[in-house]
Amino acid sequence: MDWSNTRKSPSCTVFTLTCLLWVSASPRLMAVPSLVASAPAAVTPEPIRLAQARSFVDDLLPTAPTVTARTAEPQPAAVSPSPAAPAVPPVLPGETQRLPQGAEDYTLGPGDRVFVDIFNVPEYSKSYLILPDGTLNLPRIGQIPVTGLTLQALGDIVTAKYSRFFRQPLTTIVLEQARPLRVAISGEVNRPGTYKFEAAAGGGVPLVTITELIQQSGGITQRADLRQIEVRRPLLNDLEQVISVNLWELLQSSNLNQDISLRDGDMIRVPTAPSLSPAQLSQVATASFAPQTIRVNVVGEVVKPGVLEVLPNTSLNQALLAAGGFHSTRANRQTVELIRLQPNGTIARRTVPVDLAADINEATNPIVQPNDVIIVDRSSFTRTTDTITQVTAPLFLLLNNLLRFF
Repeated sequence: MDWSNTRKSPSCTVFTLTCLLWVSASPRLMAVPSLVASAPAAVTPEPIRLAQARSFVDDLLPTAPTVTARTAEPQPAAVSPSPAAPAVPPVLPGETQRLPQGAEDYTLGPGDRVFVDIFNVPEYSKSYLILPDGTLNLPRIGQIPVTGLTLQALGDIVTAKYSRFFRQPLTTIVLEQARPLRVAISGEVNRPGTYKFEAAAGGGVPLVTITELIQQSGGITQRADLRQIEVRRPLLNDLEQVISVNLWELLQSSNLNQDISLRDGDMIRVPTAPSLSPAQLSQVATASFAPQTIRVNVVGEVVKPGVLEVLPNTSLNQALLAAGGFHSTRANRQTVELIRLQPNGTIARRTVPVDLAADINEATNPIVQPNDVIIVDRSSFTRTTDTITQVTAPLFLLLNNLLRFF
C-alpha cells in the first residue's frame, strides 16, 4: 500500500492512524473474549508490538522536506516592463484570443503598436512598435518581419521562436495602436487622390468603407460607372488582389456586402459609364455617396446670372428658375445654349429648345452636370434695339457736344 499521500494532509494522517490502531487491536479482543468481558486490569502490549507501533507512527508523521543543492541556471537580463503596458490575460491552450473590433483579419504594418504578453515572463511582456522596415524587434529573438501578417499569425511565430527558451510558452498578441489608413482613389470622383484616416478612438482599427471614401473625395460624378468599380489590394510577395464592387446593386437591392471595408494601401478606381438614362442619372445623383450640391453657371438674360449651387439631379429648367428666370423684356425664351466639358477634355456645345412644362429628358430638359454653362441669349427685338443703340450712341454723343457751343 502506498502511504505517500498520507503525508500531505494532517487530517488524513490522524484518520489513518485511528483506523490502523483499531484494526490492530481487534484481533486481540476477538481472540480473548474474557478480557473484554471482565477487563480486570490493563493489558500490557508486548515489546515487539510497541516497537512496531512506534515505527509505524513515526513513518506516518510528516517529515521535513529534503533540500538538494544544485547549480542555478543562467537567467536572462531583467527588462523593466513599460509602465503604461496594460494587463493582458494569457491565452490558454485551445482558446482563441479576443481581438479588438475589426482586427480579426487586420494585417500588420509599419507604425502599428502591439502588446506581446508571454505568460509568467513579465520581463518580456511589453509594448512594441513595428519599425518602418516592417520588422518587430523582440528580446532574445531579434527582428521578425511582420508586414502583412495577422495578429494570430504573429502569435504563432512568436510562440514557436520562444519555445527554444521556455517550455510551452503561452503568448498573446494585442493590437494597442493601429497605424493610419492610407488609400487612393481615382476616376469619376470630384476630388481624386490619396486620403488618410486616423485610428479609431482607443487605438482601434480605422474602419472605412468604399462609400465613405467616395464621400470623402467629394462624391461621384454623374458619369461614374457604379457597376464596375475596382479595388486593387496589395498582398505579400508583390502580389495584388483585384476586387470588383457593384454599388449599383447596393442602390437597387440594399446589398451591404458590396460596401466593402478598405485596408491600408488599397487603390480604388471608379470607371466612366458608357451611357446612363435620365432615370439612372437621377437615382445615382440622389445616392448617399453622391455630392450634396454641384456648381453650374447661368449667364445671359436672366434675373440673377452667375454661379449657382444646385442639387446633383437638377434639370435645365430648374437651373433657369434658380437663376430667377428669364429677363422679362430681353431674354430669348425659345432656346438656350448648353456648354459642357467632356471627359476627354473637349467642349460640347449645343442648343436646347426650352419647354418649361417638359419632364426630364435629354432633348429639351436634360439633367445638368457639374461646371455646366447655360447661356440665355437675347431676343430678336432686343438684339435689334441693342444694335441701333450701339450705332446711334456715338452720333448722339457728338450732337450733344456740338450743342454745347450754342
